[in-house]
Amino acid sequence: MPANKFVLTGSGVEVDYTIGANAVIPALVYTDGAFQKKFKPNEILTDDTGLGELVSVALIFTIDTGGERFGFFLPFIDVPRDIGAKLFARMDEVIGSLNAIPRGSVLWESLTASWLVLHIEDWRFQYKIEPDTNKILVLTAARHQADGPA
Repeated sequence: MPANKFVLTGSGVEVDYTIGANAVIPALVYTDGAFQKKFKPNEILTDDTGLGELVSVALIFTIDTGGERFGFFLPFIDVPRDIGAKLFARMDEVIGSLNAIPRGSVLWESLTASWLVLHIEDWRFQYKIEPDTNKILVLTAARHQADGPA
């Protein structure tokens, strides 16, 4: 089950990208402070690199220099459907637990200061809690290889 929704954040920029979005609604939203631009699927360039997909959009068009583009790389990660279902169930448990913690609790500072980890069978998922936007972002997914003979 490949992922189809990505939220990337860093250095004041947030990119919300949905693969397979309807042609009439934005598939990518780029936000940098007060500047926000929305892109429909036909405005997004993608290039399969063999290791993942290079995604880019034109932020600013100019006649003389061609403008300014923004791009990012999405590696191919194919999480098996049953693992994905277990991940969603575990995230529901996490959300239920978070809702029980008062927002003023000192625990929130610790929970939001670093990445957290979930292990599901031989998969490891790193995620981050963003209480200001009420989001849990899965940042990495990797399959652990079985250790060889000792």
